[in-house]
Amino acid sequence: HTLHAGSVDERELSGGTLRRQHAPRVWLKMENTQPTGSFKVRGACNAILETRNALGAAARFAVSSTGNHALACVHALGAMRQLEGVRAGQGDEDGDDNDDNDDSDDSGDSGDNDSVLDVYLPSSVSKRKLARIERLVEQTGCNANVIVLDVEDCVEAEVRARGDAAAKGRHYVSPYNDEGVIAGHETLAIELMMELSPEQLDCVFVPVGGGGLISGIARVLKHLAPHVRVIGCQAAACPVMSRSVDEGSIVECTDWNETLAEGLAGGIESDSCTFETCKALVDEWVTVSEKDIAEALVGMHGNHGQLVEGAAAVTLAAIMKAGVSIRDKGVVGIVCGGNLDTKDLDRAYDIVRKRGSRDDESDASRANAF
Repeated sequence: HTLHAGSVDERELSGGTLRRQHAPRVWLKMENTQPTGSFKVRGACNAILETRNALGAAARFAVSSTGNHALACVHALGAMRQLEGVRAGQGDEDGDDNDDNDDSDDSGDSGDNDSVLDVYLPSSVSKRKLARIERLVEQTGCNANVIVLDVEDCVEAEVRARGDAAAKGRHYVSPYNDEGVIAGHETLAIELMMELSPEQLDCVFVPVGGGGLISGIARVLKHLAPHVRVIGCQAAACPVMSRSVDEGSIVECTDWNETLAEGLAGGIESDSCTFETCKALVDEWVTVSEKDIAEALVGMHGNHGQLVEGAAAVTLAAIMKAGVSIRDKGVVGIVCGGNLDTKDLDRAYDIVRKRGSRDDESDASRANAF
């Protein structure tokens, strides 16, 4: 499903950030350095490419997102527009030498990209992500309409987006409840298995919101290396998927609190295909506090100059929480994105400073473990 260089990048594993403190073998998959700043570009490129292959370049799309999925879909359409332009140019050059071979109709691949993308965002979308989406629309020339709704919860936004998509004849691409999206995320696990032998890998820590990323990773790992434990990581402020697995059905998100991991917050669609995968293939669930998330954000930023978003910090905090239980294990942590608002980074530093003023020196220095 590769488009061309720059659309989806293979991310090499990065070792060293957590290795000395927590395990001899900890690697991080740095998806924050993808073209749009998150892993979402994998699923978006695959789902949109599959749809356009089936319906043609004039396919119309609608997406609902807390930011990263929207960025990925705009990027995907822009990359396809660019690629089709290159192909059209090559076709014109070839046509100069083959004027007598006009019986083949290439009008469907003329590079005329009529795709339209409606982007629906909840009012809770971060300002940084909204600005990036609008800027990327301009840069790519993507025919996109950005619509900020008057609802905070991502499921409410998804319902509105699906309804509008049906009324307008758009193809709705869910950020997680979509087999094409999940298949795109499987590429991450394939890369893991290309870089590490099964003997080197014992467990993978994956941040979970709607479950698209962990579903793709788990499907591949349980097929190629079934001994590897797949560990779902969630913010304690909004552990909807783990709570749903415990209850045996998808629960409504009625009591979630504000969290630095805003990309993981909100409910899950009642018919989400990710639920059964999570129930069957995820081996363990870990929830982390806002203090833990803040320490991971501050540690990565202050000690390594890496800007990661709250959802990615959930993974790092979960690895920290695992502590001695993974000391002799081969561990991979998925650092899912880096699109963090400055205000959230400031808030994380405030949380760490407040904790440091109350706790003893050993607790206050936890962020330095990164």
